Amino acid sequence: MEFIDHELVPDYEFAEILYEERTVFDNAGAAVDGLHAVWITLNNPVQLYS
Repeated sequence: MEFIDHELVPDYEFAEILYEERTVFDNAGAAVDGLHAVWITLNNPVQLYS
């Protein structure tokens, strides 16, 4: 399978957008292999983080 690159500006460093991958756990509390949740935070205190 070939993936398509959707980057509009290659090699751009996002300073105010925080990207974090977190582990997903099953009902027994064990980490699920190959599955994660992504949290995206806008770090913009001038506009109250909006």
